[in-house]
Amino acid sequence: MPHRADLNSVKRLLIEILTRRHFSCVGHCHSRSSNDRNSNRKGISMNTPECSTTRSKHPGLKPVLFFGAVVVALALSAPATAATYVTVHNRTTLEMQLWTQQLGTPLDRSRWRQTRTSMKPGEKAVVLELNRDTGITEGKRFFFVTTVSLGGGSVDLVQQLYGLSIDSVMWHSAGTDDWTSDRERHVQSFKAGSRYVTLCYWRVGTVGSDDLEYYFIERAPLPQLTDRSFQVLAYNVALLPPLAKSSRQMERAAEIGPAISGSDAVILSETFYNEARKVLVRGTAAQYPYRTRVVDNQMREIRRLIESQRIGPDEPVLVGGDMNIDINSSEVKDMLSILKARMPASRSGHRYTFDSKINELCTEDAREYLDYVLWSTTHARPNRSTVRTVIFKSAKKNGSRALDLSDHFAVEARYDFSPVEPPKAEQQAAGPSGSGTSRAPQQVSLLGVSSQTSDLAATH
Repeated sequence: MPHRADLNSVKRLLIEILTRRHFSCVGHCHSRSSNDRNSNRKGISMNTPECSTTRSKHPGLKPVLFFGAVVVALALSAPATAATYVTVHNRTTLEMQLWTQQLGTPLDRSRWRQTRTSMKPGEKAVVLELNRDTGITEGKRFFFVTTVSLGGGSVDLVQQLYGLSIDSVMWHSAGTDDWTSDRERHVQSFKAGSRYVTLCYWRVGTVGSDDLEYYFIERAPLPQLTDRSFQVLAYNVALLPPLAKSSRQMERAAEIGPAISGSDAVILSETFYNEARKVLVRGTAAQYPYRTRVVDNQMREIRRLIESQRIGPDEPVLVGGDMNIDINSSEVKDMLSILKARMPASRSGHRYTFDSKINELCTEDAREYLDYVLWSTTHARPNRSTVRTVIFKSAKKNGSRALDLSDHFAVEARYDFSPVEPPKAEQQAAGPSGSGTSRAPQQVSLLGVSSQTSDLAATH
C-alpha cells in the first residue's frame, strides 16, 4: 500500500492532531463526559474531545497558529500514510496459521491486504494492511478479523474502522477483550494444545495513522496439582455501567483485585462495565494471568458445554458463579438435576450472599443465597468439600462502618480430590508392579457462569 503526501494526508494529520489534543487551545479543552469510552461489540459509543476557546486580542493565539504551520510544513516535507499496519510477533515454538476476513460494509480488496498466511517460530511480520481513507465510506463500519491458529488453539485479532469525511476512526480488540481505542497494553492468555500462550497487544502512534502490534509469547506450563486440593472463589462484583447503576464502580474495582488474591481460581460475575473491568483485570493479572470467555448461566447450555469438552470421568469438574437461584427455593433441585451437580458437603459463614439488611449496595429488599461452586457428579468425586461465605469490605468507611465491595458476598469453596488410601492389605496385594497405585495428578476443569439470564429464575 503506497505512502502518500498529498492534501488529504495533510488534512488527515491535522485532524488527528486536533482530536488527540496535541496542542493547547486559547481558553481550555475538556472532554465530553462519557460513561464508557470503549465500546462493546454490540454497540459503539463515540465521544470526541471538545474544545472551547474565548475570543481575545491577546497574542497568545499566535503559538497555536505557528504550531499548525509547522505541522503543515512537516507533513508536506515527509511522507504520511493513510494506512494501518498490523504486525504479529511469534515468540513461541509453534508455527502459526493466519486467515483474515472482512466483515460489515464490504470493502474492495484493493483497499486492504492480508500479507501472510503462516508464520514460523520466532518470526515477526506485517500480516495485514488497512487503508484508513480511500474507500472507507463516511458513516459506515468496516470489520477485519484475523484468526490466528497455533498448537490446536486459536484467537481472533479484530479491528473496526468507522468512516469519516476524511480518514477514519479505529477500534481494536483480540480474543475475549472488548473494543478499545486507547494505546494501553492489553494482555490475555489462552491454551494452545498442551502449551499456554500469552497475547500482549497495543496501538503504536506514528506520523500517520496508528499501527497495531500483537505479541504471542509462550509461557511455562501450569504446575500440576500435587495435593489434589483446589480452592475456588465465586464473586458477583456488580460492576454495572454507571447509567444502569452508580455505585463507586472504579473505586471498588481497584480494591477488589487485591482482596480476591489467594485462591487457585476466581469466577467473577457482572463485570459489565468496560473501564472498571480493565482496572480489575490489571489488578489481578499477576496472580491470575489466565482468563476464559464468559459463560451465561443457561443451565442446559452449561451442561451441553461440559459434555462437549469430553472430559474424562476421573477428572474433577467444578461449576460456579451467581446462579440467581436461592438455596431455599424449590428451583435448586431443578438446577442441580440439569447440571448433574452437587453442593459441597458443608457450608459455613454468613447465611446469605445477597443481604439487603447488612449490605448498603443492595437495591432490592431481599435476603438470599445465590452464589455457588458445585461439583459435577459425572466426573471425579471429591473426598472432602466445604464452602464458606466471604464478606469483602472497602478500606473506606461511611462513618464508623466499612463499605461493601459489592452487593453480593463471595463464596469460597475448597475441594479435595486426593485418592483414598486403600487398606494396607490391598497395597501389599498390588505388589511392586504399581498396578494398585493412582495415576499422575491432572488439572482441574473449571467452568464459570455470569449472572445475565437463567432458565430457572430472574436476575438481580
